[in-house]
Amino acid sequence: MRILLVEDDDALRSLLTQRLRAEQYAVDVAIDGHQGWDYASTYEYDLLILDVVLPKLDGVTLCKTLRNQNYALPILLLTAQNTRDAKRIGWEAGADDYFLKPYRTDSFLTLVQLYLKPEQAKSEQLRFANLTL
Repeated sequence: MRILLVEDDDALRSLLTQRLRAEQYAVDVAIDGHQGWDYASTYEYDLLILDVVLPKLDGVTLCKTLRNQNYALPILLLTAQNTRDAKRIGWEAGADDYFLKPYRTDSFLTLVQLYLKPEQAKSEQLRFANLTL
């Protein structure tokens, strides 16, 4: 599985890259939104992880741009902005999920695994009428 991580914070980018690679994921890293766009539009990925606040092109705009280009793979947004409006804006841009900073890397890895193993995750879902848990 190949992941693109777009994060401008050196320490966080390094930590997440190490943890993802320890789980045997191939990880490409970009340090700003423009570089993220270049990678995402050039290479094939199974998952994109975008920081919301990025230099040159923010993560929400990058997400929206990718979705407008019919980019259908899962996109996770990373942010410290814990408001309803911030989440709404991210989801309206096409993000699949929203992960708040600071966080525990084991919780983060669980979320990544959920999006990279959709068949398994779907089999573990509970359904009642139109409600899925």
